[in-house]
Amino acid sequence: MIEKTDKTSKEMIPKKIIVEGGKGLFGTVKISGSKHSVLHVLGAVPLIKGEVKLSNYPDLSDSNSIVKIYSRCGIRAEYNSSKEKMTFSLEDKIKTPELIESSDSLKSSWLLLGGLLMRSENKKISLAKPKGDIFGCQDSKAYLSILRKFGIKCRIRKRKYTDIIDAEYDSYPEKKMQIDMNKYYYDNQGIFKTRNNATALVYILAAANKGSCTIKNSVYLSELSILKNFISKIPGVRLYSPKNNKKTLIIESEGIEEIINSGSHSIDFSIDFDKCELGFMAVASALTRGEIVCDLDGKIGSLSMLEKFKSFLEKIGIESTLYENSIVFNGRKYKQKPIDLKVEQNAEYGLGLDIFPQFISLMGLAKGKSNYCDDKYGQDRFKNFIKEFQKIGGEASLIKNGLKINGINKYNATGKEVSGKDIRSAATLLLCLLATRGKNNLSGADRLFRGYSNLIDKLNSLGAEVSYGL
Repeated sequence: MIEKTDKTSKEMIPKKIIVEGGKGLFGTVKISGSKHSVLHVLGAVPLIKGEVKLSNYPDLSDSNSIVKIYSRCGIRAEYNSSKEKMTFSLEDKIKTPELIESSDSLKSSWLLLGGLLMRSENKKISLAKPKGDIFGCQDSKAYLSILRKFGIKCRIRKRKYTDIIDAEYDSYPEKKMQIDMNKYYYDNQGIFKTRNNATALVYILAAANKGSCTIKNSVYLSELSILKNFISKIPGVRLYSPKNNKKTLIIESEGIEEIINSGSHSIDFSIDFDKCELGFMAVASALTRGEIVCDLDGKIGSLSMLEKFKSFLEKIGIESTLYENSIVFNGRKYKQKPIDLKVEQNAEYGLGLDIFPQFISLMGLAKGKSNYCDDKYGQDRFKNFIKEFQKIGGEASLIKNGLKINGINKYNATGKEVSGKDIRSAATLLLCLLATRGKNNLSGADRLFRGYSNLIDKLNSLGAEVSYGL
């Protein structure tokens, strides 16, 4: 059963928001917990018997969907919204009824085929195959191959509206396993397929299985480091990397049965801040010539990443100041200038890929030509975005691995409706509308709430005028 104190999470998610743009944004906001980190950690929660307390827990539609699934399986969950804390209570047995409708809107349901499957009473589970947004559907073959590597019998069952994943823990894998993640990141032609959730699934399965698993060429992402930190707190599980080889991770586990039989345990864990929300506020300060203080709630442990981000912002003309528990973005003196952005070069330093599309809203107003290059996703990220961007006056064209943008003096739209077809395009279009004088609508806003916690309330507290539409 899910219990909520202080206030309930939104049951009805608005699909449209109305933006009265052209307002300067000033004030302080607390940056919520990371979407990717909390989804990964939630995937590992069923490996515990006892109590798990997650602080800095973001109120997102994706994470809330997983909590509802856990509730159906008999995992007790209590959310305190004023403290942003979620508490799970897990007993000996967890049942997994058919969860197809409960998981239908969840893009990260692959993660439930780790901890929830391994902990379930009958070692069987049926879930809706992840759909994702128009952009971002994940490669099924990579996930099925990972599951089979760990002795899980699985198949995809075709159905009219929603394909079904049937999974059953069939046999114990080798006690000493080796996995090369490059096999799952790329296909035979070297084309990128998936990496974030695929890596998290391997970590969770390795923690659940008895024995040792050597994971080679594991990508570095801050959210995966958070998952490793959480797994390291599980009794009977040990993680380490060989000396001078950070791309290899070894996970040794006593196995899920021994972990559960060892008795009840309590884990207190804090989710790191969301980099995409931090990037959103940096861009918003520049677009509106405002000043935004971002409270990181003591999560300054990602200092190297923040310093890299600060350096990146300086190159494109956004002033920022890093303090002990916060970072301040000062857009008052921001001067629009062209940006030549190569995503992969910056992503290597822990910033990730998803933070950067938001900067397209700045490129659209820069004096001159800007380029956005993404060697991983290429044009695919923008095929649906570009038409919506043009509705508000943006000038852009597709190039081989991204976009070429011709800067204009200002976005010009009143009474227009633009549509965010995926989470990142919705965020980028919202930023554009915040910089556009006049009242306009953003449809597809429900996709925002998959990754940005309480974003509308935060923007209004800074002086924006954003409301929910029908």
